[in-house]
Amino acid sequence: ITALDLIKHEEFSALRDLLQLEFQPLSRLLLLLGWTQCRSLSAAQTLLSVLHREQAAANDSVLQEFSNLLSSQLGVLEWCKNNNPGISMESLLAQLHTLDHHSALYILHSLTPLPQFEERRILDLLQQLPNSPAP
Repeated sequence: ITALDLIKHEEFSALRDLLQLEFQPLSRLLLLLGWTQCRSLSAAQTLLSVLHREQAAANDSVLQEFSNLLSSQLGVLEWCKNNNPGISMESLLAQLHTLDHHSALYILHSLTPLPQFEERRILDLLQQLPNSPAP
């Protein structure tokens, strides 16, 4: 059984056990490789927790930044789900699997009727996001 199989089958406890000791430095790389296997927002949150938030810093600052970006983009996706209950699961999953390709504003525009929301709510959400890393 490989780690990607565990992600696909949402066996996060076994994945956590697999990443003990010598495999721990691979956790964030595995997060990026297995991201498209997530079948729900909650599975994505759990995957982020197991493979990113619970992991100690390794010599992987680029992967940490990218994982932080996925985390904040997932927060925007969850906000869209909570504030536009008519979104189909298919649309949410399509955005989930391409979070690394789009900005938070693009996600909001794609999944919500932006003109119907107060500007302050959108600005507050966007200001909560971490700044993009400097080039």
